Amino acid sequence: MGAAAQPTIIPADMPLPGQSVVYRLFDTIPPLASGSDVVWEIHGNGSVDDSVAFFSPAGQPGTADFPDATLMMTMTQDPAYRSYYKTTSNTFEYLGYHFVGGDSYFDDPSIYLQFPCSQGTAWSDAWGPIGETIQVDLIADGWGTLMSEATSWSNVLKVHGSSLELDTMVAGVHYESILSMDYFWRSGEPFYLAYVHHRDYLVDGVPDVDITKTHARVRRELVTGVADHSRTAGVNAFPNPATDMLYITTRGQHLTGIALLDMTGREVAYETIGTSGPSGTVHTLNLRGLSPGMYVARCSDVTGNTSSTVVTVH
Repeated sequence: MGAAAQPTIIPADMPLPGQSVVYRLFDTIPPLASGSDVVWEIHGNGSVDDSVAFFSPAGQPGTADFPDATLMMTMTQDPAYRSYYKTTSNTFEYLGYHFVGGDSYFDDPSIYLQFPCSQGTAWSDAWGPIGETIQVDLIADGWGTLMSEATSWSNVLKVHGSSLELDTMVAGVHYESILSMDYFWRSGEPFYLAYVHHRDYLVDGVPDVDITKTHARVRRELVTGVADHSRTAGVNAFPNPATDMLYITTRGQHLTGIALLDMTGREVAYETIGTSGPSGTVHTLNLRGLSPGMYVARCSDVTGNTSSTVVTVH
């Protein structure tokens, strides 16, 4: 199942406001090879899903710390966290993050991608929170096919990053923390398909296996505007923007519930549907009394899968 041709990633492949991605989270991942026409398999323990949604940063909390931001992202697993990005003709930069009730931002941004990016593209960056400087080296070191569960993508580019986050002596003992990151990008796909994060802790050069951590996220479904391209249940929400009522139709599996979440992850509306009735039924969600803004409509089906789409309430 090798890839047919090496991909090139450009700024047009980055996410836009109104898009949402659902990832499956894993905590054990097989080793990842580098090279040409590689087949990667990412799987392991874990059954938790995390939805991320992208918004225009204008007017969002924390925006004042990131005046150059062109994109903001939130996560359902950590709704108080907002990350900010900037896409230019040359780079896709991670500017920093903001927590509700507090500010956290970077002296220097982290450059996720250097455009155009194809195998062999390499760059380095000095980045870190206020008062810290961390050197990270990145290189697009492979391309091929990415497989996870029942899904596979061809023509995928892997970007590997490494960083020495801690290197210190305490009472004659040498402590190190080494971070390894692998991003999987694909032409025409907004944001990464998968991300693997591995951190080694060493004491006098010997890895401490008890606190070494690895986790990954792999995309399960993609929502672009109001059109869901999920391999599970399909969801369309209209009108969008909406005022008093939101109407949701499905294709595929029957829905059992629809939740509406605000940008802190708080559930502000919910409809229990049950399992009867044909797919394609129009479901109604009452929006009266909600504050204007952006929300995520998360729909559950009879198989236990979820699909999400971003809606605007006027």
